[in-house]
Amino acid sequence: MLIGVLGIGRDISERNRIEQELIKSKEKAESANKLKDAFIANISHEIRTPLTGILGMASLIRETFPVKSRKKMRNCLQEWTIQASDLSELLI
Repeated sequence: MLIGVLGIGRDISERNRIEQELIKSKEKAESANKLKDAFIANISHEIRTPLTGILGMASLIRETFPVKSRKKMRNCLQEWTIQASDLSELLI
């Protein structure tokens, strides 16, 4: 003998729509993050490559100045080399 049936209905179409929007937003964010990483890697390489050459030339210049001007110039170049090396480390 069946006395009764009780049921509850709920419309979940709004929830499904929101979930789909979240999935699309997540995919867009992941894509943007990949593009950002590629951009940073490219820019880092573009800056590091000439910076390495400049650091090498600065080292050569530092060692070829005449004795009279060498101390002041060497100090300037040494400071510059340190700062450029620090920048290069940030780009790695």
